[in-house]
Amino acid sequence: MADALRGSMDAAEYKHVVLGLIFLKYISDAFEERRAAIVAEFGEDAAEDRDEYTAESIFWVPRQARWRRLMDGARQPNIGQLVDDAMTAVERDNPALKDVLPLQLRSARVHQMPQAGPVDIAAGAGATRYATTACATVGDTPTGL
Repeated sequence: MADALRGSMDAAEYKHVVLGLIFLKYISDAFEERRAAIVAEFGEDAAEDRDEYTAESIFWVPRQARWRRLMDGARQPNIGQLVDDAMTAVERDNPALKDVLPLQLRSARVHQMPQAGPVDIAAGAGATRYATTACATVGDTPTGL
């Protein structure tokens, strides 16, 4: 199945695309779970307070990097640019991730893959209970964000 989804993309390049997207999906799920709890307890305005996330060791996910936005653009020809921009925004707003995330999807021809393959694969990777495992994925905790 992976061979069909990656099309003519080199397997080594495809690996970085998929793993980067899965990580982004994972931290997005943790963020959205925490966001729902914040809205329920404190209301919508509090949901955009970065400190509400970092206090719980959850990576802050800026609006342009949120999974719903990426899914909305998954079948657009500029999906690689959207994902690169999302990764850049996550790195910018989470110093623990500086120079850790792959920023190569723009050139990776993601849009040429059947049915936006890697975005669809990552969409099926669910994660909850905050970012503890996501932190372990990059070998650091979001302490001091």
